Amino acid sequence: MNQDDVESNAMVKYDSSSLSIKGRRSPITLATDVIKAAIESRQTKQLQVGDNWINSIWNWADNFELSEKILPRNRELLLALTSLRVVYNDLDFLPESIGNLRSLTLLYMGSNNLEALPESIGDLNNLTSLYMGGNNLEALPESIGNLSNLASLDVTDNNLDSLPESIGNLRNLTSLDVAGNNLDSLPESIGNLRNLTSLDVADNNLDSLPESIGNLTNLTSLYVTNNNLEALPESIGSLTNLTSLYIAGNNFESLSESINQNRVRVFFE
Repeated sequence: MNQDDVESNAMVKYDSSSLSIKGRRSPITLATDVIKAAIESRQTKQLQVGDNWINSIWNWADNFELSEKILPRNRELLLALTSLRVVYNDLDFLPESIGNLRSLTLLYMGSNNLEALPESIGDLNNLTSLYMGGNNLEALPESIGNLSNLASLDVTDNNLDSLPESIGNLRNLTSLDVAGNNLDSLPESIGNLRNLTSLDVADNNLDSLPESIGNLTNLTSLYVTNNNLEALPESIGSLTNLTSLYIAGNNFESLSESINQNRVRVFFE
């Protein structure tokens, strides 16, 4: 065999070896494909989860015949929604998926038939105004204390018999209206709401107010009409910015001497 034949055979053997390698998948290539498939699978599942909550809230909107103007059926517009108002619509529940509307700053659901709020409402971190007046709420979820940007909370005319301790976490709250419920006490944590300027607890079953109410030094208006109060806490004299106090419809025999009636206008009727 001459030199040319040796080189030719060597090339054939090399080419045959190369072909056999090309016919198999190397461990590195296989691992890369597995990782890629896993990532694509995870992204698909995430998309499906996203579609699930969106479909859930759209089904809820369809069920209660909410128009596109109220709740968009477009994904991008839905995610950008800042205000959701539904009144006099016989709503009897809110879906858990509502907690995904993270751009909401205002949620107004007055005069419906809601008996409860989903825990997910505490995920609406950008919410500044929450109005749930005129429903049948029996309790507020503890998660409501997560609404760190909330400035106004109105749950008038419901069936609340207590407020969660977590309400004291709403440090940016300036207005709290819980009139027209069945409250027989207020949590001590209410004294943490140092930015409150208006507190309305009228038309409940309160027989006392917590001493911590004296911490609300920015309070200008306090409504306690139509309760079962016989006295106000001495700490109320610490409310140096209080200008209006509404106390009609209670069982007062006298007012605390700590109240400066030269500064505070007291309404007995």
